[in-house]
Formats: sequence, structure tokens, C-alpha cells
Amino acid sequence: MESKVQLALGVAARPAPVSAVTLPDFTERPHEDFPWQSTWLLIGQPKNGKSKLAEHLSRAALEKFGKPLLHLDTENGAHQIHGAKIHVLNLGELDRLIQALEVGGHEKYSGFILDTTDMLSEWCDRLTCLELKIGGIGQAEYGKDYVVSRNHFMSRMMRLKTLGKALILIAHTKTEKRDDVSQTRPNLTGQLSEMVMGQSDSIAYLALEKVKGSKPKRGSDEDGVPDTYKRILSFAGHEGLCAGSRYEALNGQRFELQDLTKWPEGNLWLPVFDAFKIQEEAEQTDKEGKSGLL
Repeated sequence: MESKVQLALGVAARPAPVSAVTLPDFTERPHEDFPWQSTWLLIGQPKNGKSKLAEHLSRAALEKFGKPLLHLDTENGAHQIHGAKIHVLNLGELDRLIQALEVGGHEKYSGFILDTTDMLSEWCDRLTCLELKIGGIGQAEYGKDYVVSRNHFMSRMMRLKTLGKALILIAHTKTEKRDDVSQTRPNLTGQLSEMVMGQSDSIAYLALEKVKGSKPKRGSDEDGVPDTYKRILSFAGHEGLCAGSRYEALNGQRFELQDLTKWPEGNLWLPVFDAFKIQEEAEQTDKEGKSGLL
């Protein structure tokens, strides 16, 4: 009989014969106008539009599938967000919600928006401190508390991930020194941050960038003009920024988003949707060109 450890690891006491393993054949990469079956990590400073950006993806899901994304608001900050949303006060409420989704409730939604990972991490830290009877994270021997808290976080995140098409994770950012380089990354502890990023198909950094204006400042002897701002959704990671995507259409790209007040004239995700269409058209043209040479 297998032990609990063996069952958890998927290791049988008597290994299955090699003939029981099915080896895959080559298949073409599926073409999609947008990869809905994905996990998205949206990072950025507080109050810069991450939740609104997630709302627009929910609108797009509703239009395509007839089902929105369910917005899990853990910070009571989604008052201006339209759509399917629920305010989650604590870890117990989140657990009861996930249980309700697992017994059939998930069928009402195309996926989920977890807003924010910061609060879920804090809740998991508190639970860990209660379980281990310590005063704060970092007080357990050999880092056991970090491991327990990570497990609490990842188990809940993965349960949400398996229940829908899209999972949108919203995280604030922090700046850390890594190898003498200041790096902007999700506001999570080191290894948990790496695990969450590893589970994400795309990591997008939403930022406000200054744009020089065109009207002179009154009463100023400066040559300048008032600064305006544009919102940039960046998948262009570098040593100072954790961002990127598994999708060729997005990786290394920066998209300027329209004004947040312009719904329903357009969707903030249109530049991202268009990137996949452009890539698909280019691949189809390339494929037709190669066929003509044969």
C-alpha cells in the first residue's frame, strides 16, 4: 500500500510498466485570437488602473463566452469596478467562496480576478503564525513558517486556476536590490514571488509615463510645458523589471493604453488583442509563402 507521501508525489510503490506511458505525437501550435486559457500577473503601483484593466478583460470575456470574470476584491477597493465582483474580508471567506465555486459555482464565470495577491499573502502569513504559535513570519526555525505560508498561498491560487479559463492576479510592486541592481517585482516574499511568476503565462507591468505637454506654464520663466501622462502596459522585462510573456506576440512588447474613461468606445486590451491577430496573419502569410515554393 502506498504511503501518503507516495500518493502526494504521484509515486507508486510498484512503478507502472513503461508500456503504460503514452508518448505524444507532433502537433501544430493552436492559433488563438487571444490566449484565454492563461494566467496573467498584472503588477504596478497602487491606484494606477490595474483593477480597471482587469475589468475590461472581464468585459471581453463576457462578450466572447457569455460569462464574465469574477472579481475577488480583497482590499475593498473595487467600488468603481463594474461587473461580477465580491468583497472578500478574510481567508475564511475566501475558502468558503472557493468551495462554493468547486461544487459548481464556477460555471457562471469564465475565470477569476484575484485582487490582490498582496492581501492573500498577508492572510496566509497570519494563518501560519497561528498554526505554528509564533509572533511573526521569520521566527520559526529553519524557515518553516515561510514554507507553510507559501503552501497555503499556492494551494488556493492553484484551486482558482483550475476552475476557469483565465486567472488574473493583481499585485503591487516593490523595488529590491539584486546583484547591485534595483529590480521592480511583485510585492511578495522572495521564493513565493518566484513561484507565482513561474505559474504566470504573462507578467505585465502597468505604469504611468510622463509625456511632455504642449501648453506653456503660466507665470513661469521655464521653457517647459505641463507634463501629461500615458498608461503603458509592458511585457518588456529587463534586469530592473520583472515582466514578460510566454507568448511571442507579447514578449518584449510595450502597449500604450487609451484613456480609462473611453469605455464603451473601446477596450483597454485592444492593443494586446491586435498583437495576436498581427502575429497570426504574419504566420499565415509565411506559411502560404513556403507552400508556394514547394
